[in-house]
Amino acid sequence: MKGTDCSNKFPLEFVQTLRYLLLEKIHLLYLKAIERLPRDALRRRHHRGLLHAGHCFGPADNPVSNIILNTIWYDTAFPPLAEFEVDMISTESLMRIECRSLNGLLAFLSNLFPALSEHEAMLHLLHCNASLPDAIFSAMGNQKISSSREAAYQAAAKAAQHPQPDAQADFSMSTDSCMLQDLEMLLRDYPTLPARHVELISKFMSRTSYPGKSVPSVPKLTQHASKIVSHNKHNFWATQYYIRRKVEAALNKYAKEKGIEYDLHIICGVNLEVPENGKHYYILNEEGYPYSHVNFLARPKGSCPDDIAPKLFFLECSNDEKEDKLPSLCTVLVSPSDSGRCFHCEYEGIKIVHPDFGTYRGRETDFEEMACGKRKVDNELLIGFGKMRMEFVGIVSDDCVYSDPATERRERRERRRIS
Repeated sequence: MKGTDCSNKFPLEFVQTLRYLLLEKIHLLYLKAIERLPRDALRRRHHRGLLHAGHCFGPADNPVSNIILNTIWYDTAFPPLAEFEVDMISTESLMRIECRSLNGLLAFLSNLFPALSEHEAMLHLLHCNASLPDAIFSAMGNQKISSSREAAYQAAAKAAQHPQPDAQADFSMSTDSCMLQDLEMLLRDYPTLPARHVELISKFMSRTSYPGKSVPSVPKLTQHASKIVSHNKHNFWATQYYIRRKVEAALNKYAKEKGIEYDLHIICGVNLEVPENGKHYYILNEEGYPYSHVNFLARPKGSCPDDIAPKLFFLECSNDEKEDKLPSLCTVLVSPSDSGRCFHCEYEGIKIVHPDFGTYRGRETDFEEMACGKRKVDNELLIGFGKMRMEFVGIVSDDCVYSDPATERRERRERRRIS
């Protein structure tokens, strides 16, 4: 409600928890945006725009629309020198764009309302589900606007480390209102945007030119740097191949048990390092972690994308190559906003949506013991551990996948070899 003073509803000393909760909300918004993008367009082209420039603030009135618009716009205005297909969104890169988005939202509000504290700004965003227009309306009851929206968008783009901050601010201010209305109508009418409409939006955006129409090629690397890049690329493709096999096996088993077959939309969260209960320290897992936690989106086989949205799944699987040695858990998350908690994923700062029912590693023993005060790590400390890992906004190893499009031919041969 406009003018509501909500500062007493979330004490200042819990600001770390407040930021954590905001990032949880923002993560769900990104999953919703990924769900709404057509599978082939997302996997073949728009994964790059999503991870590099798909911020949740911009010209539209709601965060999901902004993520989609910014993603399509960036890939249109600043296309890569080469495109490639993925089955898996980088977990670290997705968490980074979410964190950068939050930094941008806070910078926007701080620029527009200089007297507004960061704590107050986060409270407005939390109560408004990270919707910037709603947060502005909420703050206007007790604050005076002291800046232009153009300046606020520029501050937001820079704080969010947008690769083209000036162009992004201009896009946020100048986007055609008719196109925004058309997108909102499409999102109301279709669970997943039809590919033909995404292409039309891209063509409409291509009418506006921006300086530096394509992303410049990467300078020649030293031999040592080239080896690091190649190693990180290999790790990404190998992990994708490995997790895709686990997901396909889990979906086959799910179809036999439930009688419903699903096609993979995209893998959108992976934690490869889930230990046995009570063994979350690295020294206890020197020989490797036995389990993985995975989120992926999948749609019923044979269903029309225009009629049925992909469903979010949670998978706990064994890291043992022998699938039948240890049982796996694969379940649809009916209400992701009411998710359960996992000690191991939170400790590592990895965003995985877990079920709020059943048993899985990180819930049945570790988290319950922590909640009962039987662990040295309490809730605030757990959030603190995760926050240190989760809020890294710099370079991540998976950036190497996008580092040098000129070598795409060689990488395709490498991916075929892995497969």
